[in-house]
Amino acid sequence: MSEVVSVESADRLPRLTVPTIDVGGLPDATLAIHEIALAAEEWGFFQIVNHGIAPELSDRFLAQVRLFFAFDTPSKHRVLRSQDNPMGFYDNELTKNTRDWKEVFDYGADLRDPAAAASRWPADLPLFRRTMIAWYDACETVSFTLLAAISAALDLISHKVRSSLSLLFVVPPGAYPPRSPRRSWLGLCS
Repeated sequence: MSEVVSVESADRLPRLTVPTIDVGGLPDATLAIHEIALAAEEWGFFQIVNHGIAPELSDRFLAQVRLFFAFDTPSKHRVLRSQDNPMGFYDNELTKNTRDWKEVFDYGADLRDPAAAASRWPADLPLFRRTMIAWYDACETVSFTLLAAISAALDLISHKVRSSLSLLFVVPPGAYPPRSPRRSWLGLCS
């Protein structure tokens, strides 16, 4: 691997090392393609560096996400997803039939498919929509670069794999707000 990042765990857990792969040379970097295949086979996941997403965009994205999740619940509920539209804020997820603390903001299906449910955008954050779309676009570029590398590692034709995808899924921003301990909730206590 290009680099291995160590993550200190709680004393009772073993030290964890996560494969970190320099993808700056993709799609032509055969070493990176080999490292991706090896990490996927041995670990099932990996971390990437030199992916091309500008640090300024990452900073803007994180700042906008923090602003959104800092809103009070009624403000976030103005863009609440519904049974008819799965895009928007959600804070009522169940994990193993128990209320999860997680809050998420789903968006993006309509960015590539006009027939998809429309993303909902908070009116109180004028830069939020533009930043989230820029983040989506940047992640999509990285995702398709990685897809080409994974396809090469598996001896697949990447444009055929890519054309079979109808929509890219970008992991939605989320937060775990501090809560007091309750038996009916799953999550972290502050």
